[in-house]
Amino acid sequence: MSSLPRPFKKLLFGFAFSPTLEDNLHEATRLAHYFNATLILLHVGEKTKDKTDKLQNLLAKIEFRDVPITIRWEEGKPENV
Repeated sequence: MSSLPRPFKKLLFGFAFSPTLEDNLHEATRLAHYFNATLILLHVGEKTKDKTDKLQNLLAKIEFRDVPITIRWEEGKPENV
């Protein structure tokens, strides 16, 4: 059986702490798993203990544990959505 091509080595997912974050993280990790890619999570905003803990709790529920995940926190002016 031949292996699938690997069109993406890295996937970037910019996220906000919204009610749909858990579902979005699941989908992003599913795609990274499918493409055998590293997942980069990017949040523009202040890094706090509460946010870090919430993100770690959500990541603990992720089905695809084989996906390498990098988390980046950037300061800036996020768009209001």
